[in-house]
Amino acid sequence: PDPADAHAIKHVTKPMSEAYREILPYLRPEPGELTWLALAASGLLLGILGCCAALSLWARFRRASHRRRFFCRAAGKAGLSGRQQRLLWRLAQRLRVRDPHLLLTSPSAFERHIGGYATHLAGSELLRRPGRKRREVLDTLAHIRRRLDFDLPRPGRSPVSTRQLTEGQILELDRVHPERSTSWRGRVARTDEGVLRLVPEAGRGVPKWLKRGAQVEGRFGMGNSPVQYCFQTQVLGEKGGEVAISHGYPLERQDDRGMFRLKTEFSVELLTLPREGEDPPDLKGLDLPSCPRLRGRAGDISGGGMRVQVTTSVDTDSWLIVHPDQKGPFPIAGVVAEIAQATRHGSRWDLHLRFVGLSSDRRDNLMGSLFAHQMKTAC
Repeated sequence: PDPADAHAIKHVTKPMSEAYREILPYLRPEPGELTWLALAASGLLLGILGCCAALSLWARFRRASHRRRFFCRAAGKAGLSGRQQRLLWRLAQRLRVRDPHLLLTSPSAFERHIGGYATHLAGSELLRRPGRKRREVLDTLAHIRRRLDFDLPRPGRSPVSTRQLTEGQILELDRVHPERSTSWRGRVARTDEGVLRLVPEAGRGVPKWLKRGAQVEGRFGMGNSPVQYCFQTQVLGEKGGEVAISHGYPLERQDDRGMFRLKTEFSVELLTLPREGEDPPDLKGLDLPSCPRLRGRAGDISGGGMRVQVTTSVDTDSWLIVHPDQKGPFPIAGVVAEIAQATRHGSRWDLHLRFVGLSSDRRDNLMGSLFAHQMKTAC
């Protein structure tokens, strides 16, 4: 063999010194056996991980404490008491509101989180036995809403929900039915944080379809504005002539002036009826054949009204009813309208009519016929 290889073999097989025999088990442990060095490293690693977790929890606690102090300071400046501050903060944590400060500054954020919780709480109170604690929570939330000035729409702004309605406001409820649409008008008698209570118009009762659990569509207007607000709601019950419904949120804004308007021309026959109040007449109790008739030509029509040209002057403070036997491409027979504007051009009058009490289903059918007529004429 090579002398170099023989030297290497001799060096490797050289007997080990007796001085290393005592520490050999520590340098080369048996399988499954941990040395003191491994135990120390494991303990140090676990200690570091524990310190990191503790520091993370402490930082999280500090941030939560800072956010709570900031929230309570802002709530105190807004006029909320300590009890109201604690309740609002607990609800913000329970509902997982990302920025609780928005509950003090944004009506929509307050309605989306706190209003939804109040609706759920009021529904459970009506379905079960009324609880004193639930009622106290609802009353406290109502006080918070009034203190933050969220109970009324801000000047120049649209209402956020029906919780911003006042007593005496007129609402129309439409029955959600695939075959037949039925409407009912009522006034706001009482309103609180959980329930909106309506009473029927004078001389009218509560229909049978307004029963507990019925899904209805509500709508209302603000003053003389052509804008209407629609919402989906549920009937919670009827007792003593009062219909209790859940509050509506969100509200869908519908502007009659912003609807699609079709320029067309067709004959229309209208029935005039003296206006005795703000409520549209009920066609069931009217003697329509005895009403004065008014014939004209419609120049344009939309889902919210139409423009009619007549040759006879008419009292602008009167109701106009499209003749129930009106024929034509548009389903407007029996529709009640009011005169929004009357302009004279020589011997002719241009009447801008606004449809009143038109249900959502019938409005959708009218809009569908308008689009279909436009497509037909375009082809």
